[in-house]
Amino acid sequence: MKWKKWIAAVMVPMLFLYLIGNWNGQSKAQAKTQTTAEEKVLENALKMLGNAESVHTSLAMDMEVKVFWLKTGFEASMDTVSFRSPLKLKSQAGLDLGFLGDVNRETYVIEQDGGYQLLRKAKDGWNTQEITESQLYKYDGRQTMQVFLEQIEELKAAGTGKVDGKKARKYTGVVDGAGLEKILIDTGSLETLSILFQDSMLSSLGTFLEREEEIGELLKTAGELEMWLWIDAKTGYPLQCSMDVTEMMGDAYKQICSEVASGGKEAEKDLLSRIEITETKIVMKCSDFNEAEEFVVPGI
Repeated sequence: MKWKKWIAAVMVPMLFLYLIGNWNGQSKAQAKTQTTAEEKVLENALKMLGNAESVHTSLAMDMEVKVFWLKTGFEASMDTVSFRSPLKLKSQAGLDLGFLGDVNRETYVIEQDGGYQLLRKAKDGWNTQEITESQLYKYDGRQTMQVFLEQIEELKAAGTGKVDGKKARKYTGVVDGAGLEKILIDTGSLETLSILFQDSMLSSLGTFLEREEEIGELLKTAGELEMWLWIDAKTGYPLQCSMDVTEMMGDAYKQICSEVASGGKEAEKDLLSRIEITETKIVMKCSDFNEAEEFVVPGI
């Protein structure tokens, strides 16, 4: 009977280890299935966005800065209506500085004769120039939203909510420093913001924002950042992406200011040193899929 006891002593632990291993394998498979399902949600959102005949997008960057020990808030925005084929888009970029005034820029792009024409509003009318397809990202909110979605990793379901009255499924994910660089710089968002600031009473912030290469290098070394995504529960269209980039932008600003302090004009150093970025939040929205409001391109 000793041999039976010996077999039992060996087989019971082995059976236990087998069951543990099998359970872990099933758990991993279930987690993989869940991840795959959420990846499909993201893939579908990108597909729906790309195939929409028309879409209305809005990108808002809410910032709070401390200038000469006084806090002031402002909003930079880019509102775009775009039609896919043939391409036609209207973009309105604005900077609302409250009591410091505001700045607005209006731009149109049309696909014509195998190329793309950019029309910008000027004091004496409209300036027209030809641009390449690779330059469209600076003006097309659809492409900006696409970049947002492509940078999200580790997507997880986080319940439901509403965006502008529409029932939506909420997800959380992360974006690394390289992804944030693509969102802020590769889309032309910082470039647009820099131009707006250059025309405002806070032109020194425009000086900081135009240093894209340095900001980009600093962002690459940043840690992961949480992003929130809302998907239309009925259609699968992406409705909103949002994130808080206060820490990253604040650290980048401080580091560049310290570099400027070692050289450059005294007036520039003085202005930069008196500005502190205390809050920066970004919200990207999409709406009116296939139902965007038509518009007339001036002079066409």
